[in-house]
Amino acid sequence: MWIGNLKATSKRKLELLSRHISTLSSPLVAARKKARTGARTTSTSKVSSPTSNLSFPENQTAVLDKYMPAIRTHEVRKAARKLIRNARIRKFESRKKTQRGRLHPRVIGKGFVNVGNSCYINAILQALVHLSPLAVDISDIYHEPSSCALRLSSKWCAMCALQSLVISRYQSFGTSRRKVPTVFTSHLPEYASSLTPGMQEDAHEFLSLVLSALQNAELGLDAISFGKSTEAQRDKTLVSQLFEGTLIRGIICSVCGSGRAMTEPFQNVGVSLSSLTVEESINGMVSEETIDHYHCEECNNRQEAYRRTELLSAPRVLIANLHRFSAYGEKVHDHIDLSTTLKLISTSNGAEALYQLQAVVCHTGMSTHNGHYYTYVKGFNGRWYLLNDHKTTRVEEDQMKQDPGSYLLFYTTDVSRLPSFEFLHTLKAARKLFRNARIRRRQARQNTHKQRFPRPIGKGFVNVGNSCYINAILQALVHLPLLAVNLSDLYHTPSSCPLRLSSKWCAICALQSLVISRYQSIRSSRRKVPKVFTSHLADYAPSLTPGMQEDAHEFLSLVFNALQNAELGLDANSFGQFTDAECKKTLVSQLFEGSLIRATICSGCNTGTTAVDSFQNVGVSLSSVTVEQSINGMVSEEILDEYHCEECDGPQEAHSRTELLSAPRILMANLHRFSTYGGKIHTQIDLSTTLKLISTSNGVESLHQLQAVVCHAGLNTNCGHYYSYVKGIDGRWYLFNDHKVERVHETHMRQDPGAYLLFYSTDVSRLPSFEFMNN
Repeated sequence: MWIGNLKATSKRKLELLSRHISTLSSPLVAARKKARTGARTTSTSKVSSPTSNLSFPENQTAVLDKYMPAIRTHEVRKAARKLIRNARIRKFESRKKTQRGRLHPRVIGKGFVNVGNSCYINAILQALVHLSPLAVDISDIYHEPSSCALRLSSKWCAMCALQSLVISRYQSFGTSRRKVPTVFTSHLPEYASSLTPGMQEDAHEFLSLVLSALQNAELGLDAISFGKSTEAQRDKTLVSQLFEGTLIRGIICSVCGSGRAMTEPFQNVGVSLSSLTVEESINGMVSEETIDHYHCEECNNRQEAYRRTELLSAPRVLIANLHRFSAYGEKVHDHIDLSTTLKLISTSNGAEALYQLQAVVCHTGMSTHNGHYYTYVKGFNGRWYLLNDHKTTRVEEDQMKQDPGSYLLFYTTDVSRLPSFEFLHTLKAARKLFRNARIRRRQARQNTHKQRFPRPIGKGFVNVGNSCYINAILQALVHLPLLAVNLSDLYHTPSSCPLRLSSKWCAICALQSLVISRYQSIRSSRRKVPKVFTSHLADYAPSLTPGMQEDAHEFLSLVFNALQNAELGLDANSFGQFTDAECKKTLVSQLFEGSLIRATICSGCNTGTTAVDSFQNVGVSLSSVTVEQSINGMVSEEILDEYHCEECDGPQEAHSRTELLSAPRILMANLHRFSTYGGKIHTQIDLSTTLKLISTSNGVESLHQLQAVVCHAGLNTNCGHYYSYVKGIDGRWYLFNDHKVERVHETHMRQDPGAYLLFYSTDVSRLPSFEFMNN
């Protein structure tokens, strides 16, 4: 009743709103005025609107008043749909025109989310992706992930990782203004083994490790390889051509005029805080001094000599490192004026290089191992922006120059060029070709291959040591036909899985392998060791101890979380790194998640509040006679005596009602077998094999059938034994007790005193297409 009242209220509001839109209803208003004045209108008169076939006889004002709101509401909705459709068409066409040529880059890139003391990573990456020469040279390399030697051998590649960040920085439109740089944060031990994940580290040290990983990636070596390439090979890499300059140091004897000279490459320049400006300190590289006791080989004696240092070749990107920290790691807070332009003259060709400041990495705190890092970058519009993790703020240039925490400065030449983005279009075209090839192969398999005839049940799982709770949950999941069907529709192949390509464990690939072995018609054994889950327990369930008995319900929740993260491309044990909208699109949410609507209405003023709660399992009290009776108890109504109404501004009597807004496709019921202290409750309850649930949103009645039951025998969650009952394709029930499988009667299953988790499913007649098995 209360939901119907809410819908009626919304309809009345829409009708009142439509009366104010005169542009849509002006012909009808004119007709109404004529009817009031008694003017006769012929039945053939037409009105220039979608309701032109309507005629208004004389003195029919009451009839016109009755139908006018509905007509106007229809006109408003129709016009609104037309406007939205036209806007979408225009937006789509503008995007197509933009993508035909060069993508118009954003003025500034996305903010990077701090995943736990990762501000030093975010600050350095923001500085690198906003350097125009680096983005241009990366686009000219044509280093594609599909042909990357490291990616093909399931290793991490720094070049591919940095390319993905540069692409997201230069895209003209995006779905979010923040990004988690998981391509670097999740692989920290692979290229920076000296740094500890989750701990604050020195940004300058991290930058050196990233540049070394980029060099190794271009040479086809592992990220942490040292000394495996020659100097000539390193000179040809992108890092050397961009960030490396050369100094020449010469010593000349004042007596005989002989001497020696040596060249020294550098990737960054140290800046002393005792200087007034950065330009003054950098120009101090070119120096000359007198040596009193120089041993001259020609004179074979100690003589006076002159030592001179000059700039042989200037780098295209100059990194200046301010000496902010002492030898003991303490912070030096002296202020120095930041020069926005630099002029360096190379001795080799006499050319003058003009540098412009593009990025500044700053530090606030007392030492390198605490505090916080942030970055200032210069956008394409010439303005400065502060990137503080995921927060992006436009600032004035004076604020950047007067910041007392400036630590690393990035000067570049030729800041006007932009990437050609041909490599971006190449990657998109390659993905399209691969997708079309997969579609053709799938269609060919549908025409040539016959569908395999599945077994009624799957294999038993071997207990590798207190792993019965893992076996019981996995047996229940792989014997849910609806889950198997949706897994086959994902087309999530291990060869294209981003987690598998980065040498990480993927929950979807692991579950798919078990589903495939469950439905295979030819088998070599009746038992199987689920190593894809038992051997990787620490990857997705770090709170559980291998070799120890654990709670099956807790294990199931961790498996669901790992499946959601795998579909979103995140690590298995990641928590809170995705939004609710992203979570709703995952397979777990679409299958196992339902929603309840709770409303409280004041009896005094008839106002109230509503809230929608999502759930993945339903608690079943053992005090009920049957499971169906307890689950239907979710839809309840009660009277509240002391409800504080905001409209009445005082305590009132209210009615609280809970209804099922949408039922899940697979309903999981959790019987309250264990008390808060972990003790077992042995009360028996009749298991309902069918459930009828009515959704309030659409009024549809869904019929759920019992497909699997996980049982427990023992005194508490940390001891005892788990086993499962599953329903085969032939409609019979089977008992899975680790590797032992036997057929049982339905009555035996319903009378089992250890029933703990129940799985009810809709649409149990469908079977997987098995196209993903043929891969």
